[in-house]
Amino acid sequence: MVIALQGALVAALSGYESADAADVIDPSTLERFAPVALLLRRARSLDYLNTPERLELTASQVRQIEHVVTYRNGVVHGWTGGGQADNESVMRGCRRIVQVVGHAVLAHPSFDAAGHGIICALIADEVSGLERMLVALG
Repeated sequence: MVIALQGALVAALSGYESADAADVIDPSTLERFAPVALLLRRARSLDYLNTPERLELTASQVRQIEHVVTYRNGVVHGWTGGGQADNESVMRGCRRIVQVVGHAVLAHPSFDAAGHGIICALIADEVSGLERMLVALG
């Protein structure tokens, strides 16, 4: 989920012809993409994206996404997490991530999607599958 989110945000932020590589690069490590928190901030900013491509997220929705990123990083680095309340908040964040990916890549891409029809169709299938899975999981 986190890697899909990061990829969707990179696609959104680099889609305009006026986009610059610095828009998606980590300022502290120039050979890496920026962390999700920075990409999210930029994707919500008037300085990087116009309407309708710009993400319209509340602070609460951003926290839902950031919770999933924190949870993922904890699992990757050895913390196992757990607990029903944590699972519910992770699920909310996952649903929000799927919405953001759909918005950035399918509903309102900042790039010309016509040249990427097969990839966009595959992403649409994955988004639909993830939506169904998240509904089934509660």
